[in-house]
Amino acid sequence: MWVSGPGQTGEVRSAPRPSRPFWLHQFAEYVVGLALIAQGLQSADPLLPSLAGAVILINTTIAKGPLSAFAFVSPGAHRVLDVIMVVMLGVLAVVPGVDMAMRLILGSFAIVLVVVMRTTRYDRHASGRGRYGSDTGTGGDRAEDLGRRAGRMAGQGVKAWRSRR
Repeated sequence: MWVSGPGQTGEVRSAPRPSRPFWLHQFAEYVVGLALIAQGLQSADPLLPSLAGAVILINTTIAKGPLSAFAFVSPGAHRVLDVIMVVMLGVLAVVPGVDMAMRLILGSFAIVLVVVMRTTRYDRHASGRGRYGSDTGTGGDRAEDLGRRAGRMAGQGVKAWRSRR
């Protein structure tokens, strides 16, 4: 985006990077899936919301990530499946025969999934440079950087202990 003001020549600012780690994305999808199943079981017609919640849970369990159960699908492919899940919830919200309360719930969960998708770093686990991306310490969040530094310090301490002999 081009930004200029009084006395400025203008500069280009890049869009902010998504900041949510993939495990938090998976956790949010587990919550959404379980909540949809719970809401479906309390509604007059439990089939559609319960089935949608089950599909979201299956989508989350097969994605390669820290909270996955089966790890079949890469995070990049999971991103495509997330779009399909949002479209599915949107279609279910307008299907004839669904009561208004369930329409609002399905639409709300679709919005929640869109927000979660827009703020998730999918590429961190998809890179071939290790589980959490590059080892340079750049581009990660503070928790990952702190963990990386602690691991390096522990490794240097072990190396120093072994070399003292």
